[in-house]
Amino acid sequence: MNDRDKLRRSNLFLILIVVTILIFGLIYRMKTGDPTLYLFGYEIPLPFAS
Repeated sequence: MNDRDKLRRSNLFLILIVVTILIFGLIYRMKTGDPTLYLFGYEIPLPFAS
């Protein structure tokens, strides 16, 4: 049972790291003025970009 808790905690930690990196990447794109986001090769215009 203790192993499940460790596994769940480590998975949550990895997910939080990935989400944080994605948020910082999005903020960087907003600061540089690049209004596009590419997802699986498709260009997605960001609605909040100027």
